[in-house]
Amino acid sequence: MILYSSNITNFIDDVYNNKIIQILMNSKKNELYKGTTNSEKLSWENSLKYMADVLIMSNIPKDCSVALEYNLPMTSSRIDFMLFGYDSNHTKRALIFELKQWSKVNRIHDSEILIETFVGNGLKKVVHPSYQAWSYMTLLADFNKCIQENGIILESCSVLHNYILDKKDPLLDDKFSDLINSVPLFF
Repeated sequence: MILYSSNITNFIDDVYNNKIIQILMNSKKNELYKGTTNSEKLSWENSLKYMADVLIMSNIPKDCSVALEYNLPMTSSRIDFMLFGYDSNHTKRALIFELKQWSKVNRIHDSEILIETFVGNGLKKVVHPSYQAWSYMTLLADFNKCIQENGIILESCSVLHNYILDKKDPLLDDKFSDLINSVPLFF
């Protein structure tokens, strides 16, 4: 299930006309029978405005499809943002974006995939955002018949638009280098 689906032009219009949050809230209530928390609403406001700005400046064709809050089969996880379209070689592509509001993380020495950051009410151990995006891409490839039957090339990345990167940042630790090479981080 997807809470929002349209093209880039309509997505940008919905963001700039202050409609996108209400559309998502209504869809979540009608499709998932759940309300929206204040933190989720704030996350949508910040991240989707950022993505609209990026798409305005990009040369991505504005008729490409946008999907928000795609519920992954057999999980309670949702992909934040996806783009669907054709590349310059007319190959079908889908790009998964994991959007993060984080501003800082802490290193965890005894794990190959975990970091620590402030989420909700305090510091929590969470998976590296590139690992999260990679796992979503893998699940989608494994369990989505449309992706499998139509030869859609999947890619994923993480966007940390509030993050202030420092020289020895835990997100860029050497243990994550292979992961980041396959699922890039954008700041």
